[in-house]
Amino acid sequence: MSESITAITGVGEAMRAVLAEQGFKTVSDMAKASVDDLAAVRGFGKARAAKAIASAIAILESAGSVAEEPAVVEPSKGEESKKKKKGKKNKK
Repeated sequence: MSESITAITGVGEAMRAVLAEQGFKTVSDMAKASVDDLAAVRGFGKARAAKAIASAIAILESAGSVAEEPAVVEPSKGEESKKKKKGKKNKK
């Protein structure tokens, strides 16, 4: 079961409803939000938004739910040159 958005510091039932109207329905939604996105919600300023985001991230981390960003795997130079050579062979 996921944590209620009201577990986030500064989010009570009234603010939960306002946030839901704006598309912020889960703790994860809040953790992924930018300060500017939340500051645009009625009743939030930048300071409150930053605290709410930090609180949401802390909740997810304590639950072990924060996934790290996937690493971008770049092909090695050897693999890249092999692909180029294959492409040239196919064009002949």
